[in-house]
Parts: sequence; C-alpha cells; structure tokens
Amino acid sequence: MSTHTPGPWRTAEDQGESFIWHDTANCRINIASARDKANAALIAAAPDMLAALKTTKRALLVAQLDEPLTFETCAEILDAVRAAIAKAEGVS
Repeated sequence: MSTHTPGPWRTAEDQGESFIWHDTANCRINIASARDKANAALIAAAPDMLAALKTTKRALLVAQLDEPLTFETCAEILDAVRAAIAKAEGVS
C-alpha cells in the first residue's frame, strides 16, 4: 500500500461547490451529496485522528509506568489504539 497524504486536509466551498482540499499536495476532491459531505469531514479529520491516537498511545505507555492504572486497563486500551493505528496505516 502506498503512503497516504498527511494532513492538513480541509473541507471548503467555492461558488456553491463543496470539496475536500489539501494545500500542499494541490489535491481537490469534489463532493456531490450530503453523504459525501459527511465522508469528506471524516476524510479531512483522519490525519488528525491518527495523530491523536499516536499521542494517546504514547501517553498511555507513560501512564502505565507512572500512574495508578491497572495493567489490564492499559493493555486493553493500547490494543485498541494499536489496532486503529494499524488499520489507518493499512497494516494488517
């Protein structure tokens, strides 16, 4: 799988036409329907969500060592975070 284009992505409108835009990649994807707008918002947020998950993963690893969280709780959260990151990055 090829590497995704990192953020920031944003949604925008121009003369009544909605689209997803990436400034540095000069990439524009037109949006036709309300469903497309919802998908566009998710697509535009995906790089930020991935970054947040990576930050959460690091924080939980530190918290697991320094805070009174149970090992089972941290392990469960880390498993979910790792799976989400892998899915977002296209890793099985």
